[in-house]
Amino acid sequence: MDKNRPLPQGDTFDPYREKDFLRRKAEGFPKPIYPNTILVTDAYMGYIYGTDEFKQRLSKIKHRIVYYYDRVSWYCKKHEIEIPNDNDLVLIGIWKKQFVFKLFAPENVEYIVLPDDTVLTDCFLCDSNTAEVKYIK
Repeated sequence: MDKNRPLPQGDTFDPYREKDFLRRKAEGFPKPIYPNTILVTDAYMGYIYGTDEFKQRLSKIKHRIVYYYDRVSWYCKKHEIEIPNDNDLVLIGIWKKQFVFKLFAPENVEYIVLPDDTVLTDCFLCDSNTAEVKYIK
């Protein structure tokens, strides 16, 4: 197991998940030792790093983050938008019930709920109800 990655999914690791996250954070989130193409965020692996409001809204959404990531990745391939590395597509937060993903966004930044009056640019939106994806220039 790669100690620089979040713990695997599953109830067995739940008691250790936050402590492991804080350990990696204290170490400056070192790069993974082994390559992995399915890692998106800590949230995908079971620990949500974000504001309390973000965690509360996220807990009400039925689907998992990886599903939305897959939808955005599919959208990019369909529209010939190049993603050099799977880890370059980053979830940054929620805006009007939509997940906001960006290419090449900073890693390990706290997720937020973006105010409804925020003007978004250069990002992918994935609707949490319909899973429809669109790109905002």
